[in-house]
Amino acid sequence: MCAGPWHKSRESSTKLPLKALIVQPAQRIPRYELLIKRLIEHTPKSLADHALLIEAEIALHRMAVRANAINNEARIVRQEEASVEGVKLLERLLSPAVCTPLNL
Repeated sequence: MCAGPWHKSRESSTKLPLKALIVQPAQRIPRYELLIKRLIEHTPKSLADHALLIEAEIALHRMAVRANAINNEARIVRQEEASVEGVKLLERLLSPAVCTPLNL
């Protein structure tokens, strides 16, 4: 086992579920985009950094749009999978082995 300072701080930190850890980087993209926008506002256009910040803002915006699209696609896939599972359940419930006619 590692006895370094990173290991100790990691042990004492609050443990997050895997889903939360996976989502965190995607949540940072909009924050970074806003940070870059603020830097652009306070950076003179005459500085070379201004153009680089504009490029960074465009790249981050594209990443945010793509991440949102992927998230929407994943949501649609989950909904479709749930629908398929519902149909399969209905098929099993209505199969001749399970469904017997009522003799009234």
